[in-house]
Amino acid sequence: MPGQRGRLNPPKPRLWVQMGSWWSATLVIVGLMLVLGEVLRRGEVIFPEGAALAFGVIGLRTPGWRRSPLAIALLPLAGASFGVMMVHLGGPRWAAEVAAMSAALVLLIAARSELTPVISAALFPVIFGVSSWLFPVSVAVLGGTVALIARATQGRRMASAEIRRKGLPTRAVLGAWTLFAVLLSAGGLIGGLPTALMAPPLFVAAIGQLVPEGYSRARVARQWAVLVAAAAVGVAASRLVHPPWVGGLLAVAITIAVFAVTATPHSPALAVCLIPQAVVVARPAQFVGAIAAGAAILSLAVYGMRPLVAGPFRGGDLSWAATVLRRRTE
Repeated sequence: MPGQRGRLNPPKPRLWVQMGSWWSATLVIVGLMLVLGEVLRRGEVIFPEGAALAFGVIGLRTPGWRRSPLAIALLPLAGASFGVMMVHLGGPRWAAEVAAMSAALVLLIAARSELTPVISAALFPVIFGVSSWLFPVSVAVLGGTVALIARATQGRRMASAEIRRKGLPTRAVLGAWTLFAVLLSAGGLIGGLPTALMAPPLFVAAIGQLVPEGYSRARVARQWAVLVAAAAVGVAASRLVHPPWVGGLLAVAITIAVFAVTATPHSPALAVCLIPQAVVVARPAQFVGAIAAGAAILSLAVYGMRPLVAGPFRGGDLSWAATVLRRRTE
C-alpha cells in the first residue's frame, strides 16, 4: 500500500551520513584506548576487539550484541580475566586455548547472549601471551563505556525479532567449537605456523558467517578481502606512522573507509587492524598472510558445515545499516 511504503522501506541514508555515525563513536572510544596505552607505554592496555565491539554496538547497532548493556559491561571483562588467568597458570598453550574458548562459550550460554566478541576477549591473552592484569582492566573500561552508550540509546524502537532472540542456539555453539577445532588442529598438525593464524577476531568473523539470512559466497569473499586489507593497513600504520596512537586511529579510519567502498561493514576487521598496535609484529608480510590463510580456512569450514549448524542465529553484521549498504551494490 502506498501509505505503508515509507514505513516498510525507509529512505536510505547518504553514505557520508552513515560514515559519520560510524566514525564519531568508534574513533573516539578507540582513540582514548590508544592514547592511554601510549601514556602508560603498555601495549596490554589495547584491546583490539574493543574497536569491533564499539563499531558493532554503536555504529551498526547489531541487535544480538546490544540487547543487554549489562552483558556488554561484564561478559568481555569475565572472558579477559579468565584468559589472563590461564596465561599465569602456565601449561601447554593448546590446553589454555581450549579452556579459554570453552569458558567464553559457557559465559555466552549462561548469559543467553550473542555477544561473540567475548570469545576474542578470552582468547587474545592466551594466543598472544598477554599476562598483565591491565588488559582486563582496559576491557572493563571500554566495555563499560560502550554499555553506557548502548543503554542511553536503547530507548529507540527495537524490532520484534530482536526482542525474541535468546542467545546462541546449540547448533551455533557446536559450530563455533568445530571452527575452533579445525584451526587448532591445523596448527597442531603442521607446526611452526604464525600465531596470527589463530587471531581471535577471525573466530568472531567465522561465527557471523553461520547466519542463514543473507549468506552468500560473494558476501563471504568480500568479508575475507576486508579482513586481509585491514591486516595490511594495520601493519603499515604501525610501521610508518608515529606516534603509535595516531597510527592506530588512522588504521581504524582507513578500515572504516574500506567498509564504505566495498559496502561490507565487518566489525572483526577493526580488531584485526589494531593487533599490530597491541603486539609486536616482527614479519609484516607473514602476519598479513596468516590472517588471509586463517580467514580462508575458517570460511571454507563454515561452508562445509552450514547444512549442519544453520539456524536462527545472528552473530555478525546483519543490522539495518549493513543491509542498506549491501543493497547499494546489488
